[in-house]
Amino acid sequence: MISSETARRAVSYIRENDRIYLTNGLIGHLMLRFLPTDIFCTVVVNSADMASELRAFGNFDTYVIDGKMRQSGIIVDSAAIETVSCFKFDLCLLTGGGVSNDFEFSNSTGKNAAFQHAVIKNSKKRVLLMLGNKIGHDSFVKVCDVGEFDEIETDRNADTSALNMISEAGVSVVTVNERK
Repeated sequence: MISSETARRAVSYIRENDRIYLTNGLIGHLMLRFLPTDIFCTVVVNSADMASELRAFGNFDTYVIDGKMRQSGIIVDSAAIETVSCFKFDLCLLTGGGVSNDFEFSNSTGKNAAFQHAVIKNSKKRVLLMLGNKIGHDSFVKVCDVGEFDEIETDRNADTSALNMISEAGVSVVTVNERK
């Protein structure tokens, strides 16, 4: 499971006046616990639940990507992809379905993949947060080559040889261990 330590480390990259995209799902909600309260930044999300939680932060301008909301509260339809394509991000913090042995980042649906591809394309710093058991795993639709990311954060359950190969390809790999 993605740890609180991973979430804490991920949000440590946020700087004053940054424009950031926060991934949804468990890791997105964990990151909300550790967001800085002493700096101003712009946060973009495609989750109605996360947007609701972000209302409590007075130091953020929060944007919610528009489009058709799924039952899960996530928004990734064609309108959402078009909207997110107009934003420029200093930092994106993403997660997904897998990182294959062919060094491809993938996700479960074409809309998820297209949405994430648009976020990655428009981001200066790109950090991928992946469960260790998703390293060496293919999901359904390719998002991009793993080399598009500046860093991959994972847990100690990740295949060490796969992580070494990713690192040799020029992507910083960080293995985060939960504090005891």
